Amino acid sequence: MNKRFKFSLIAASVVISGFLASHFKSSEVEAATAISGNLSPGQSLDTGNHELDSSFQQNVDSWIPLAGDGSWYKWDPSGNNYFWLANTKKNSWVYHVLDATIDFSKPVSISTPFYYDNALQWLYGDAAGFFLTPASTEQIKSNAPSATGQYLGIQGLKDSYFLGRDLYYNGGFDGTASTNVGQNTAEIRKTDEEGKLEYSTTSSVSWKQFSAPLALKGNGILGGVLTSTAYKGAETLRLTWNNVIDNGDGTYTGDLNLQSIPDADYNNNGTYNNAGISRSATLSRNMTFGTLAITGTNTGVIQEGNATSAASFSATRGTENVTIKYIDETTNQPIKNISESTVIANTGDTIGVTNGDANSTDDYTYGAPQISHYTFSKGESLKVLNDDSTTEVDNVINVYYTPDQETATFKSYYLSETPGTGQVKDEVTGLLGGLPSASQSVMNGIAPELSETQTVQGYYDSTIDEVPDIKVPDGYELDHVVGPDGVAGKTYSDLAAALAANPDYTDLTENSWANYFGLYFKAKKAKVTFSYHYIDETKSNVPNLPSAFSEEGVTGGVINDVSKSLPEVPKGTTVQSVTGPDGKSYSSLTVALAQEANKYYQVSTLNFIFNVEAPPASVLVNQVPILDFGFQELQADGIYEMIPNDVLQVTDDTYTNEGWSVTAQMTQQFTAEDASTLSGATLDFTTGSITPEEGNSASAPSTSKNFTLDEGAGPVSIFYAPKETGQGTWNLDFSNVSLATNGASLSVNKAYEATIEWSINDVPS
Repeated sequence: MNKRFKFSLIAASVVISGFLASHFKSSEVEAATAISGNLSPGQSLDTGNHELDSSFQQNVDSWIPLAGDGSWYKWDPSGNNYFWLANTKKNSWVYHVLDATIDFSKPVSISTPFYYDNALQWLYGDAAGFFLTPASTEQIKSNAPSATGQYLGIQGLKDSYFLGRDLYYNGGFDGTASTNVGQNTAEIRKTDEEGKLEYSTTSSVSWKQFSAPLALKGNGILGGVLTSTAYKGAETLRLTWNNVIDNGDGTYTGDLNLQSIPDADYNNNGTYNNAGISRSATLSRNMTFGTLAITGTNTGVIQEGNATSAASFSATRGTENVTIKYIDETTNQPIKNISESTVIANTGDTIGVTNGDANSTDDYTYGAPQISHYTFSKGESLKVLNDDSTTEVDNVINVYYTPDQETATFKSYYLSETPGTGQVKDEVTGLLGGLPSASQSVMNGIAPELSETQTVQGYYDSTIDEVPDIKVPDGYELDHVVGPDGVAGKTYSDLAAALAANPDYTDLTENSWANYFGLYFKAKKAKVTFSYHYIDETKSNVPNLPSAFSEEGVTGGVINDVSKSLPEVPKGTTVQSVTGPDGKSYSSLTVALAQEANKYYQVSTLNFIFNVEAPPASVLVNQVPILDFGFQELQADGIYEMIPNDVLQVTDDTYTNEGWSVTAQMTQQFTAEDASTLSGATLDFTTGSITPEEGNSASAPSTSKNFTLDEGAGPVSIFYAPKETGQGTWNLDFSNVSLATNGASLSVNKAYEATIEWSINDVPS
């Protein structure tokens, strides 16, 4: 390879400007000008264009320079597309990285011309050649300052390889501790899983190396001065990879080969032939590739010609799967039941997703799919990164969609045939219910209006988490709820259960009952009682009134008029009035029930009170016989007789049936006006019949038949009614009454009178 140099500054400046124009023209980005394809959920697409060839290698825009200082590298001013990896700067490090990873699951062949100049023999720096690493460009650059000198640019990068010239022998690291000196050694050397570079302190080394001599020529330029002590040389380094075996764990084992091909001007007239070495290596599938040069105290010019026509390239680009997620932007979560898409893309390429127009900054732009019930909002673009397993790589593009706005409806009904409602058919479900405002098939009764139809809004497929406050009228309860899944007859006991089974907003295109909840209320059981009550100031010992009884119905239902089936009140009592639940008095139950306030079953138990007037509460002796012996002739035996005209009459109107007893007692002996008495006289009674007053059907009382009244004796029971007898009015007549003087002397023409006390007790004797 012949390289010619001009030393005129004017000429050099002209060449530089020409190079820059050429370089900038070639750096125009090849942007996506049309949609590369349309995505579908669950689909996998491949961008294609995975083959790497010489045209990619020779494009200056395919290479990324990494350096600690911009003065350490440059493109050759001649415009020949050589890149200066070393620019006579001490302690420099420059990497020229391919803007794409290489797929090492397949064979690789790369040839790159290298040119060395402006230094003493083999003192151009510390290293020059190729490198392979799973690390990213960011990791390479951040690691570079600690990988200079004997570390060949890869110390600190795990599982990485250097393939090229180790320009300087470092005793005790590259072998035995001998003199440090420039050398013509080329090698394949690697780091371990911790990033430590292979080294040796003996003549035995673990890496592969070979001697690759070049016939370096003097008369170069050293420090800008033409001198015979500055040497230059040129060669082509060739990297090949073959005999690849898949290890099944994301790594591949094969033969990694390095060959040095001296340029014809530097092969010592053909004496120096091609030299090379092979090493078995295990590589990650995708590896970052590039060239590098490391300088220390020794420095010169090191150039590589990847972007020249002398270079060649045959490889496959490293690819990664780009995951396309379809995101609900209201929740920032993947849309339910929408599978991700996958795009197999080259690392380093920019992939974008739009709603139809290509992005000028994308290498490939894909059209977002249409998703039912969602509207495209925005897409993203992503530069595809290599997953080197050392850092977290997230090759994910989120495509955002806005869900449709949906409405959930909550409609309240009474059960059909609820009192006070008419029948209606729901316009969505067709189910029958009841409303107070309906006019068909109206049921007697009364019912309050229900809550108006209420709605809430939310996004499609989001949770119906805002539920309206649905008022339940007093006296009513929820019977069941029909939800969106009620088409097949499914119902729920409450709204919470219905929402749990139908938690998300859906769309009418999926279900004609979507987001529709019908709440059906029923009247609770209600009760009305009827009780009897004596009016105020009624005396005690009155007949027991009928027990209270009740009727059951439902809230709002009409209370039946039970007037014709009321229990009988005790004989002699009368229902004076009826007090209704409204606290007012009415002449009858029928009249009370006719009032709006008393007509219907209510939440609380209603009570109708029958106000009862009690019968006279007494047991009386209505009449006693008058004993008038008239004028009598003195009788030798002292006994005088008569038959009373009057009866002893008793009335028991207590209706307690506890019985009674009548006694008689002579409380004063027969006495004349002059105070003379018939001492010892007695009255003997002979009883006759016991007869009831007309209409009295009670059991008859009893009598003592015959009895005697004596002033000295106490009361004598003469007429009595055991328990359950003697009700009503009864008459007892006497067939004979005799006066026995018992030896007492009667005076002529004197009138004698005695006193009999008749007593009645409401406790039978």
